[in-house]
Amino acid sequence: MLMDFYIDQRILITFQIRMKTPLIVRVHGGPTGMAIRSLSMKTQYFTSRGFAVFDIDYRGSSGYGRAFRQALYGKWGVYDIDDSISAAQYLVSEGLVDGNRLTIDGGSAGGYTTMAMMVFKNYFHAGVSYYGVSDLLGLAKHTHKFESQYLTKMVGKLP
Repeated sequence: MLMDFYIDQRILITFQIRMKTPLIVRVHGGPTGMAIRSLSMKTQYFTSRGFAVFDIDYRGSSGYGRAFRQALYGKWGVYDIDDSISAAQYLVSEGLVDGNRLTIDGGSAGGYTTMAMMVFKNYFHAGVSYYGVSDLLGLAKHTHKFESQYLTKMVGKLP
């Protein structure tokens, strides 16, 4: 699991005195995509208002070699969820964020992870899915030819 953790240091000092920082775990799309390492106004918005933002590259993300990316085959909805929880647990255990104010968000495949997290796990307190994949059978039926077998690799054979 690889990640980028963003927090405004002025906020960190202030919140350590008063309270711990709320956390947003941001899950990329793909699902074999990767966190974008460039200026994000969305990240700037939240960190300037006291949130910590954690961009996670869970097992299966691109940019770390073929074996790392292929680790997600048949495990979408497993490794992405497990790694997101592990990342948040680590930050809580280090005292960097408030374990009672944990959120997760993502779009497309990251939205699927967010929705699955909120339904099947009881860890995050809020989740925001931006245009998340909510119907795997519908996606498989209506996707374009180029990605027609991609979903089968990620979750296994569909009915």
